[in-house]
Amino acid sequence: MIILAIFLLIGCKKSDNEKDVNYYDLITINDWATIDFKTNYTIQVPNGFVGPGMVIFEGNTFFKSSVDNKIQLSAGYCNGLFCSDFGDSIKNPIPASIHVMNNYSKMVTLSQIEYFRQNTETTGIFYYSQDDTANGRLYWKDNGTLKDALKYSG
Repeated sequence: MIILAIFLLIGCKKSDNEKDVNYYDLITINDWATIDFKTNYTIQVPNGFVGPGMVIFEGNTFFKSSVDNKIQLSAGYCNGLFCSDFGDSIKNPIPASIHVMNNYSKMVTLSQIEYFRQNTETTGIFYYSQDDTANGRLYWKDNGTLKDALKYSG
């Protein structure tokens, strides 16, 4: 289910040119819907996914899920007045793991990492776990900085 989630986030193909690092080159999957994701960004999801996608109300939020609700993709970085497209920036150098709260308010360590790139430039990093409750965070490059862009739960 985790590998499916990785492909749900961005249509990609794996490149085995690098040792000890999983890189996926960005590609378009013709049978998947391309929808608005953030200001100046789109995302591809399988045609069977449900939910409003990007909602614009005092900023942008995003939600899509599989019909059975086993896979949920969401983004909303809001304060009391406004929602931003992105959350916090990731530290540099890129950490080997991050800690996040899951849907049950339990701290989870995300220690599996996949890298997304366009040409030779890293454009995204996906952290995930393979626990009983799968969780993941996608960090996407915006204005040269990797920022929290999407939450995966399943």
